[in-house]
Amino acid sequence: KTFVDNKATNGAVRTEPPASFPFQQAQNNIQRGEVHVRSKGAAFSLLQQAMELTKSYELLLRYSPGAAYDYMEKRAKVNSNSLLHSRNQVAIEIGDMLRSMSTNGAHHSPKLDRLTTIIKNHFKHATADTRVIIFTSYRQSVQDIVRALREVPAGADTACKIKVAEFIGQSDAAAGKKRRTGGGDGRTTKGQSQKEQKRTLNDFRAGSLNTLVATSIGEEGLDIPSVDLIFFFDVVDIIRAIQRMGRTGRARDGKVVILATEGKEFTKFTSEQKKYENLMRCLRTPANHFKLEKNCPRIIPAGVTPVCELRMIEASPALKTTKSKITGKAKTKKPPGAK
Repeated sequence: KTFVDNKATNGAVRTEPPASFPFQQAQNNIQRGEVHVRSKGAAFSLLQQAMELTKSYELLLRYSPGAAYDYMEKRAKVNSNSLLHSRNQVAIEIGDMLRSMSTNGAHHSPKLDRLTTIIKNHFKHATADTRVIIFTSYRQSVQDIVRALREVPAGADTACKIKVAEFIGQSDAAAGKKRRTGGGDGRTTKGQSQKEQKRTLNDFRAGSLNTLVATSIGEEGLDIPSVDLIFFFDVVDIIRAIQRMGRTGRARDGKVVILATEGKEFTKFTSEQKKYENLMRCLRTPANHFKLEKNCPRIIPAGVTPVCELRMIEASPALKTTKSKITGKAKTKKPPGAK
């Protein structure tokens, strides 16, 4: 118990619990027999609850009380040692507090208020052809952001109406199954089909939509030439940040805004920013930092000289024939009840 207590408080301060890694390391140490405890089962249970608490705290700060409680509910469904099943008075109070905050409409952190203010200010001075993409790593927060922006009326605060929609990946294992959160906010983990994603992008390009709220699916591969504002609702690693920023500044100047809560997330931001600055410094003087191999073997066979050509790619003759047969069958199909 002393070992577990020490591990649980190691590095913790009044406002910031430690990361999950110390708890995982403690579990490994106990499993390998490097540390002896009176009861392995009790120790593992405490460590799992500590990791759950750390994750819930992170979701609370970065996203919303609803996100934190959603996570705790998921854990409770698969683990009898979760915080929601605990008889510990502190754990009970945490669960009740998060449930109450969600029920009373506190679906978001101050981040969402700040995001709404910045977006309203952008649209106040923007032209009708403006485009905005908001990135978030947590799928459930997409719905909170979309809901908040749809409640912003077009008027004195905005030059044009915010026309927003979600842009998320396809369904996961739980797709299509609706569930209820403790806050009474009916949510679903169902994603978007490729057809829905394509329709959303087409509407965004055409101007029927001017704001997308996207998960990681929007970080690369989007052919959208004129995005004026990129918004990071959370801090990500440098590679993903570069991919996100690459969505703007193509046809005209763009702007990037990153929201980070005080504490761990802001510390992560400063760390990733230093990595970015170091990478840019290396790329400015590549000869001082990279060794380029000049004696590389030829990849293309000798005697083959590729030539670039601009061609319209069409379906193969075999595929056209197949589609034609399917269409023909559809046309000759009789309606139900016909003789």
